[in-house]
Amino acid sequence: MSMFYDMLQNDLILQGDRLETFFFAGAQLFFRSMSAAIFLYSRVSGIPPECQVLPAVITAERLTLGGLLSDGTHIRGQRNISRPPELSEELSDDLKRNSNIAEDGCHGKILPSPIQRVTYLFHDKNQPLNWWDDKQQIYPDINPQVVDSLKEAGCIIYGMGSLYTSILPTLILEGVGSHISNNSCPKILLLNGWHDRETTWKLSDGTIETMDATQYVEAVVNALDSSFLLRDGCSKHSNGDKSTLPLVTDYITHILYPQGGEVEINLTTLTEFCKKRSMYRDDSEERNSIQVEEVESMAADKHAESSKKRGTSQHRAFDPEALVFVLRAITRESMGNFQRSQSAAF
Repeated sequence: MSMFYDMLQNDLILQGDRLETFFFAGAQLFFRSMSAAIFLYSRVSGIPPECQVLPAVITAERLTLGGLLSDGTHIRGQRNISRPPELSEELSDDLKRNSNIAEDGCHGKILPSPIQRVTYLFHDKNQPLNWWDDKQQIYPDINPQVVDSLKEAGCIIYGMGSLYTSILPTLILEGVGSHISNNSCPKILLLNGWHDRETTWKLSDGTIETMDATQYVEAVVNALDSSFLLRDGCSKHSNGDKSTLPLVTDYITHILYPQGGEVEINLTTLTEFCKKRSMYRDDSEERNSIQVEEVESMAADKHAESSKKRGTSQHRAFDPEALVFVLRAITRESMGNFQRSQSAAF
């Protein structure tokens, strides 16, 4: 308890966080173990015993996320990327009438340009929040249990949530791209029902833009590419030879989106993006498109988890039962195809 008090006296910011965050942080401090904290939280929160919750990284070090924007802006810290404490910029009445990107939805000042990538940094509270450089980047090792799970998985799902601070930090770890691409199971990207600060930016003329589905896919692919190149021994600061990289559909086979969601889906641009990678491969003609499927949705304020993330009656979230039904159907179809291919081999 004294250590928790010391953190409160220093740089731990509690404003805006939720009870489960405090519980998990306190458990980690008490046990001095990420795995033990996850185990306790899993049991208290009622996660079924057969479900395995694994930390992507096992380390006693305190890690910090860094974000790099397309205009060269550097941001230090997950909170400053996703939910900075400063007040939101005032949006015009016209924009509010024509978009669900409200002040609360963006969690603070709108970014000046799209996020290009995220990375892990040495934790140093004395460093400025708006700067970091390559020398401060670190490359933590992935939890071996996560590697085993990726190899054995019958289905891999990229869940909903903050794209750059919740999803991609796991995908950029060394070897994740290789393990995912080598598994022939379905790999399903779940699109968010509405935009947040991480997928929204303002142009110099004041126009507000948001990521579409193709840009979501590109962000995931770029993150997995970087982890794939690290695994292959390429320079940590090099893009490597992309002609040797997996196909887009080796990373993502399906996209599911909630009916009425905000993320725009352009099948033409999505197919073109997939084909760019496939031009280097002779065997890719049948695997250069991602299957896209709409799933029944519900008002986000009626969905327990979505309402915690400031979802409103105008936002849409996946209907849980409909989502489970579609996921099971995709998995069953994949297993059927695998069994047929095995029979054909004999």
